[in-house]
Amino acid sequence: MVDEAWVRSKSRHAIEYMLGSLERLPDAPCASAPHGLPLKGRVAFVVGAGPSLEKNGHLLNEAKKRGAVIAVNASAAACDAFGCMPDVVVCRETLNVSKQLAQSSAEVFALDVSTHPDCWGAAGTGAAWFFSGYPRHFDICEQLAVRPLFGGTSALCSAVALAHRWGAEAVALVGVDLMLGEDGAAYHPDAPRGDCSGRVEGDRILFKGNVADDELHLASGQPIPSKDVEAVQTTRGQMTTRIWHEQAEWLFQFTNRALVPIFDCTEGGLDKGILQRTLRHIIDWYPVVDTPGGSALCHSTDFQWVPSFTVNQVKRRLLKEADVLEQIVAEGLDEDGPSITNLCLMEGFHAGALVAEGLGAVEVLDAHRQPPGLERARATLRALGLGVTRLREAIGAGA
Repeated sequence: MVDEAWVRSKSRHAIEYMLGSLERLPDAPCASAPHGLPLKGRVAFVVGAGPSLEKNGHLLNEAKKRGAVIAVNASAAACDAFGCMPDVVVCRETLNVSKQLAQSSAEVFALDVSTHPDCWGAAGTGAAWFFSGYPRHFDICEQLAVRPLFGGTSALCSAVALAHRWGAEAVALVGVDLMLGEDGAAYHPDAPRGDCSGRVEGDRILFKGNVADDELHLASGQPIPSKDVEAVQTTRGQMTTRIWHEQAEWLFQFTNRALVPIFDCTEGGLDKGILQRTLRHIIDWYPVVDTPGGSALCHSTDFQWVPSFTVNQVKRRLLKEADVLEQIVAEGLDEDGPSITNLCLMEGFHAGALVAEGLGAVEVLDAHRQPPGLERARATLRALGLGVTRLREAIGAGA
């Protein structure tokens, strides 16, 4: 099912930023391609920005002695408020959250390649990258000889997936509420969205506040999200948003597949069906581990680097595929509609075709509002052609 709101507000940004970031890949290691298992024998404490951090955030520094604290851009400031410097900050935002990253002194900033370009500068020498597990990235990852990261649709889920890939002995979720607090708070007060609160009214959740996030959307050229959203009731009778519910479902499914124990140490929030323990219990159960450099991870040595000539090969192949696509679009428009070859390219798994289709996704959606027939087919091809043009522009902008 296509999330039309996401396609219209973020899809083009995400793909253009990915193409522009190709130029940066040789200058930073791949976060999803570790050398060995850098977190072997350590607990990964994945910290969300939920309001329940008020109850146990003061234990984060003690927890860090047992392994690594992995924050997301939305929770890094809350960690700092408790005097805990995260080892890693994970970011997947197409919004310009560079100021949030610049305020952290984490050893590693694991950036989705679709993250806003300014975030790379804010991460500085701590930047590392990964490709999320979307079909448009599969061919590119194969050429780069790196594995995509299947971390759902959020930085939080990606942080859990990275902790697992880095060989953590166990994963503990902290501040991962995924629902409103008892007082209606949506996030910890020190988080960037700390002024956001809401209330459930029937089958809707009505939010207020979130002023700074609204401004970020506008400054990043994206529409402000609705503050009137659908409420989803879980099987345990709790009410939350669809996005939070999807994250909880991903965490539950991942926990069932993972080869390491995952504990929900969120003292409150949504019941995710994951084994619940207090953060104090995990701290007392797992031993202190030696961390000579002050951080459980080393940015320069724990991850693989991709040489520039390999990245240049990817760019050349994308541009070559763009040339082929452009020719087929022109031929299809000259004929009575798209041929079987055209349709195969549009639906296939060639990186250039999928990327171009994504860059023209809004126009494709508009084309599909027309009745089936020749005009709709031609409008779809024109949208693909527009995507090809944007592909070239985005690669050129990153050079």
